[in-house]
Amino acid sequence: MKKVLITGFLPFAGQSVNPSQILVERLATLPAFAGKIRTEILPVSYQRASDRVRQLLEMDEAIGAVLMFGLAQKRTKISLERTAMNWIESGIADEDGEKPEPGAFSPGRQLAYFNSLPLLEWVKELTVMGIPAEVSLSAGGYVCNATSYAVADLLSSDDLQRPSLFVHLPLFTDLAAAGAPSLSRALQEKAAEFLVTRMLGSAS
Repeated sequence: MKKVLITGFLPFAGQSVNPSQILVERLATLPAFAGKIRTEILPVSYQRASDRVRQLLEMDEAIGAVLMFGLAQKRTKISLERTAMNWIESGIADEDGEKPEPGAFSPGRQLAYFNSLPLLEWVKELTVMGIPAEVSLSAGGYVCNATSYAVADLLSSDDLQRPSLFVHLPLFTDLAAAGAPSLSRALQEKAAEFLVTRMLGSAS
């Protein structure tokens, strides 16, 4: 049986918690996914996050798909990212203090990868479930996108044709400041379980 590698990130940019970490750690405890997923919490580091995911993919052939979660503090919907871009451009440094000048994450490699999973269909299903969701064209220019690109680039030359997806999450409403963009923890948990199930069905 093929497994899905599921990743989240540690807190960053002044946040005390990261919803992606909390959701991934919760998924690891659910009996429904026992033996079907592998989870990993990544550092908010351009190089170390990408290197760690590549390492996991290269050492575990049982991984048939990759589902990555990250925080987008200004969003109010579950965002399924359409593209992984070979580009870094951010106003803040990563946790290693790295703040590269705008440019390619992997010079000489493909500029972008477009996701071929049925994202619009999944968004419709999430919406019917009462979960605000969208397809987002870009994961931005920070560590989330760099990690998504590193995975897509590795899998593009993979004979197994393993799919990957990056998903941006809002802040949890119970942890957000009054009036800040957010989405309830319960809805985000429900969305995460749905996406794991769909990625298990897509694993190759």
